[in-house]
Amino acid sequence: MTVKTEAELNTDFADGFRTITAAQLRDFVDSRFAVGGILHGQDNVQGVTTGVTDFASYDASLDTKGVNENLVDGTYTIQTGADGSFSMAFVTVIEVAGSGAIEFGLHKNGVVLPFRCSLPILANTPTLFSVIGGTSVVATDVLGVKWQGSANASVTVHDTQFRVVRA
Repeated sequence: MTVKTEAELNTDFADGFRTITAAQLRDFVDSRFAVGGILHGQDNVQGVTTGVTDFASYDASLDTKGVNENLVDGTYTIQTGADGSFSMAFVTVIEVAGSGAIEFGLHKNGVVLPFRCSLPILANTPTLFSVIGGTSVVATDVLGVKWQGSANASVTVHDTQFRVVRA
């Protein structure tokens, strides 16, 4: 089965209306339902800095289709045929020994998009962050989450999830 673009699906179904094959139907199902993935993690420690860096506190990836996950960088790379509009959602609960502020932002190809969340942090208090957004992508584009703090610190990431889904 192959994940295809909308234009490729239009060609399959409009041009070949009377000769649609089982393989084309399978490609349609793969292309229209659940293209994307979910990175998730729990009870990890990651350092935050005053510079913008990749957030990558994930343990595993689920339900990937049309994207390649990179747990080390905390990113998804769009595969050929999966281009289009993607919705992105990030949720995490973190805790830090000191007080300050942390900002999370969704990014595409390393550039932070206008979807961000910055909150003050109280020492030893779990804090919930959530960021929702979206963007148009083509094959080889990379989607992920960046973050930065008001000081360098070791952060306990209690729970986290980053989801990308083709709209």
